[in-house]
Amino acid sequence: STRERTIAGRRARGAQPAVRLARSGLAGENLTNRQSMRCQVSPDETALQQLHDQTGWTPGAEHIRPDAASRAQKELLFSNLDTMWASPGDWVMHQVFSSPTQRRADGRRCVVEA
Repeated sequence: STRERTIAGRRARGAQPAVRLARSGLAGENLTNRQSMRCQVSPDETALQQLHDQTGWTPGAEHIRPDAASRAQKELLFSNLDTMWASPGDWVMHQVFSSPTQRRADGRRCVVEA
């Protein structure tokens, strides 16, 4: 089977088998060598960055506390969304899923209902 070929290939390359944690059911490479994620995460920027460096998937300091320029850009985006789109959901549907849009009588864009 495909699964057996994948496991055999991983063993041939010397990869450690994925370990599944009993409580969470999460699986990953060498989880036994990593710090347990069943803990309280400190909001300190240094601690967040260390955790990000360890895991690669948790938010780092720059993701949690953006600089002034990033904040201004975000505020401008939300302001434009409010004036140009019927709802934030319409914008998401168009940007993420390429849903077709149309203009309403008030000039705001909305997703075309199927």
